[in-house]
Amino acid sequence: MDADALAASIAALDQPVADPSYIMIHELSKFTRSQVTVAISGDGGDEVFAGYSRYAAQEKDFPHHPGQHLAKRLIEAGLLPERFLRLSLSGQERMLYRHVDVGPWAVSHKSMKTYLAPSAYAACRPQDTLLRWRELANSFGGHMDTASLMRTELWTFLSEKCLARTDRASMAHSLEVRVPILGNPVLDVVLNLPSKVHFDTQGGKAILRSLARLHLPEMVWNRPKHGFSVPLHSFFRGAWKNIAAHAVEQVELLAPFLNAGAVKSLWRDVLAGRRTKVKLMYTLIVLLLWLEINPLDYSDYNP
Repeated sequence: MDADALAASIAALDQPVADPSYIMIHELSKFTRSQVTVAISGDGGDEVFAGYSRYAAQEKDFPHHPGQHLAKRLIEAGLLPERFLRLSLSGQERMLYRHVDVGPWAVSHKSMKTYLAPSAYAACRPQDTLLRWRELANSFGGHMDTASLMRTELWTFLSEKCLARTDRASMAHSLEVRVPILGNPVLDVVLNLPSKVHFDTQGGKAILRSLARLHLPEMVWNRPKHGFSVPLHSFFRGAWKNIAAHAVEQVELLAPFLNAGAVKSLWRDVLAGRRTKVKLMYTLIVLLLWLEINPLDYSDYNP
């Protein structure tokens, strides 16, 4: 996929979408629309039938241990290395740490403070990171377990990310995409089942695999899960390098609320082949390219 395809897909957005697969779905929708006007999507299968391994990790798996609070304070004071922060977290705070690229931990490599300009950071509320997600997860019984996480992601990860990306990508090409897995007859049955029925010795999606055994060859249901991954490093160091580098060089103009030095440092790390933050870099590139097309008025902003 070349830089023109990247630019065209972002130009079609009414607001930035930080999901790398959006770009691929945009191109797939373009091809599909050349053949048909209506298509079927498998969106919802992982959220409804427990296809993500992260659903197996629950709040109770990270109990509080003596000394964790002290360790966290020592890390924040610079007396212990930052790499121990994850181990100093327990319960819901550990769950949050696992789910985000940036958040409220000031001393962490995941710190929101690193990537925002000082005035922007002072005006935001990093402690409210994924607030809606946390509130929903707690609304199903007061603690985060497999059942509550699955239901929470129906209203957040699925509706606000997966369905949004498919909708934007397909409608950019006037392609109608239907989602049968999210039909009421399916949801009425599945959402009333206990979460444990979705797991067997092979992991999640036990119900779908049992149905597949009845109707499909073994090569379909007896294989490892394979996500819709995007080779971001290859693109950033290849076809997307120039357009991304141009966006990064304009970060002060396009997004003065960002810490330009941190963004440029992250870009250098990606070009050097470091993979730890490539998805965050993609998020920032999409934001900058979108702002280049849809510039904001910063006349009253004092960074």
